[in-house]
Amino acid sequence: MDAACWGAVINGGVYAASTALTGQRWDWGQFGKSLGVGAISGGVGAGAGMLTQGLKVYGAIPGALIKGTIQGTAGGIAGGFSNVIMENDWDAFGSGFAQGFGTGFVLGGISGGIEGFKNAQSVGANPWSGKLYSKQITYSTTPKSGIPLQPDPNKHCYAYADAYADAGHGNRSPADFIKAAGYADGADAGQVFEKIDPANFNWSQRISGAQWDNVGGSLQMGKEILGTTSHGGVNHWVNLTRITTADKWRIIGGGWKRMLYSTSIWDPSSGHVVNGPSNFLSIVSLF
Repeated sequence: MDAACWGAVINGGVYAASTALTGQRWDWGQFGKSLGVGAISGGVGAGAGMLTQGLKVYGAIPGALIKGTIQGTAGGIAGGFSNVIMENDWDAFGSGFAQGFGTGFVLGGISGGIEGFKNAQSVGANPWSGKLYSKQITYSTTPKSGIPLQPDPNKHCYAYADAYADAGHGNRSPADFIKAAGYADGADAGQVFEKIDPANFNWSQRISGAQWDNVGGSLQMGKEILGTTSHGGVNHWVNLTRITTADKWRIIGGGWKRMLYSTSIWDPSSGHVVNGPSNFLSIVSLF
């Protein structure tokens, strides 16, 4: 509000001075419009400034994109409404927004990029991306061999993932799990395994943050860990053979967040994959 008032006063003063210097006829309507444009520009600009001032971003690219978008949006809103006020036409909003957004995005992007670069350097992160990882821990198990791959990549992945997990334990075949699932093309691997061997079904849940270290510890102890990920928009089951966790520096705001850094898996459709997915919809623990 304070900035809006000052914006109105300054813009009104500019109009008054311009009228006096050029000898133009005083127009109360134009004077009022000047006050309105100044108030909007001042208020929106101050709001964007407060937001970006309190938002610490690490990395030149994130800083440029985030601050550029904020300043660009503020400039677009101010430019759009200013056009509407001055031209008495709502159709003028689009052109004013585009011009204001472009100017604000460039100026905000430059300052945000410089700030983000310096912020990242101050903590030893990548100065461009802001990425920084620390305290990496790797948990692994010995990969198995001789497990058949699913012949049809579009169905029964749950059964082959269960068969991989069961190898060395109950040694049941994929056909056993397909039968337990009622011959469904797709099913929850954990629920299917629990039907056959409830005593060796541990738990199924969504995992995040520091919980991944617990999963890794279970894997290291010999537990069978299965995960479901999105594969072409369809849930796809895989078996985890290695998990690496790490502390990741937050690009926005700073501070550390524990996360899953990388994995190796056995994929029922392709076999062992060294660089596996790092996002899972749910995790199942067996044995």
